[in-house]
Amino acid sequence: MKKTLILLFVTALGAGTMSSCSKSNKGKLSGEWTINSYSTTYAQTSGNPSVTNTEVMTLNGSTITSVSSSSSAGAVTSTENGTVAAATWNIEKDGTWTRIIDMTFTVTEPTYSFSNQNVTTESGTWSFVGKNKTADLKKNERVVMSTLSSSSTVNSTYTVGGVSSTDTSTDTQTYSEGEYAETFLIVESKSKELSLSQVGASTSTSTDSNGTTTSSSTADAAIVLTQE
Repeated sequence: MKKTLILLFVTALGAGTMSSCSKSNKGKLSGEWTINSYSTTYAQTSGNPSVTNTEVMTLNGSTITSVSSSSSAGAVTSTENGTVAAATWNIEKDGTWTRIIDMTFTVTEPTYSFSNQNVTTESGTWSFVGKNKTADLKKNERVVMSTLSSSSTVNSTYTVGGVSSTDTSTDTQTYSEGEYAETFLIVESKSKELSLSQVGASTSTSTDSNGTTTSSSTADAAIVLTQE
């Protein structure tokens, strides 16, 4: 079981390439949103011979699932199931936002059990992106969320042979404007529902005495926010 969960939102490796269904403005984007559903797939291929490691995380209401797999020989697919106590994203008209994620993963085995709660609070600024004729993207079809502060508290409980131990750690980060930013494509904007997506890819090549190794990674995410 991982002590530190992967970030709920994958940092964009590149701008989205899907077509937006409708234009958005500040009035439609702003509000107190609940993260109703979220899915992300991250895959990285590296090594010589190459091995692909994949992680898929899916949030649906109050449940969340993380599945990790590898193409290496003898690798075992790992599945972790958890619960979501809070998943909110408040986007203000003044260009600021706050996101709170509270999720817990629990593993129960015959000889031990493990519970890992991660509460992450992030805040920052946001702004629309202008049109891009080459990518066939219109004005306000993309939005940049710049994180200025992030705080993550992990509460872990281990139980072995009937004896429990707990551990709590907190990690706080601050960033300059634009230093840590995510670019989202606005797929659809309706009265009580907002759909966002991210698509990205990167490739690197290195050469040494053992030959040439190419590493690549892809990341995509789909997010649906709702209001009551």
